[in-house]
Amino acid sequence: MTTPARPRKVYKSSLYMRPMPECLVDFSSRKGKDMFRQALEEGHMETYFRLAAQFTTQADPAFCGLGTLCMVLNTLNVDPLRQWRYSPWRWYDDDMLDCCRSLDDVRDKGITISEFGCLATCNGLQAKVHRADLVTKEQFLEHIIRTSQCDDEVLVVSYFRGTLGQTGTGHFSPLGGYCAATNSVLVFDVARFKYPPYWCPVDLIWDAMLPHDPVTDKPRGYVLMSRSPTEAALPKLNLTTTTVARLVHHLTVEFPHKLANDPELASLAPVDVLARALAREVVQLCTQMEALKCAACDEVVAAVIEEETVGRAIVLRAIRWTKGHSAHAEANEAA
Repeated sequence: MTTPARPRKVYKSSLYMRPMPECLVDFSSRKGKDMFRQALEEGHMETYFRLAAQFTTQADPAFCGLGTLCMVLNTLNVDPLRQWRYSPWRWYDDDMLDCCRSLDDVRDKGITISEFGCLATCNGLQAKVHRADLVTKEQFLEHIIRTSQCDDEVLVVSYFRGTLGQTGTGHFSPLGGYCAATNSVLVFDVARFKYPPYWCPVDLIWDAMLPHDPVTDKPRGYVLMSRSPTEAALPKLNLTTTTVARLVHHLTVEFPHKLANDPELASLAPVDVLARALAREVVQLCTQMEALKCAACDEVVAAVIEEETVGRAIVLRAIRWTKGHSAHAEANEAA
């Protein structure tokens, strides 16, 4: 006799997706598929395939901008020049995009369209921000058609969900194609837990960009994105608030442990010499970081680390974890 499975507890305060508003067409519906076929025949789905291969779900309810940018960066094959989490692979993840604002701040407030453009520039993209009050609907349509006919440029819209009959406020999503027969765009909604991809009339998505963002008191808009011919500012420096925190952890915890357990490393020089040299490097790094600013928006990239605190911690840990040395004496020498 088999034991019946226990019913899973569903919390009353939780939600499972949202119904699609009638003004939009679900991409997977019969009509949505017909529009897809029409758009393919028109030659307006060139950007779709590369974007679909990287379609992702934003990592946090407020990370629509970061999730969208991450999707575009991976679509355009931009090398982040740093590892994804703790794997050997270099690949963009939402958590890497913290050069202009801390992730906690973005998690609390989201980002504006200008900050989105700044993040894109920092990470190796050419980003042309177009606010809806500074362009015409005709120009917007021209850009939609152009990007739908190529696979090396992506158009991202920043819009107000309420105009589309959706729940929520401001949102970012990339466009995956254009159906001329119905004058509609395919929206890759990165909040996949809420809405699947859908077709939206151009007139409606345009209207959704017009309401003012309460943070800037200006309309939202759209961003044209392509690979930059020059190196990205931040990957070149390889420093963000997140990577700095990992660096400090490595220097204060992992390196001293390796120093204590790796005979080859320990034999290169006495521990006090290694500790002093390492402390000097950290102090130099922190001094440089005081003036380190984002190349796109001229804001300070990362919080300044207390040089003396970090340097002393490295020295003390290295000495304490290495046998045969007096922590007190060596710390005084290294100071």
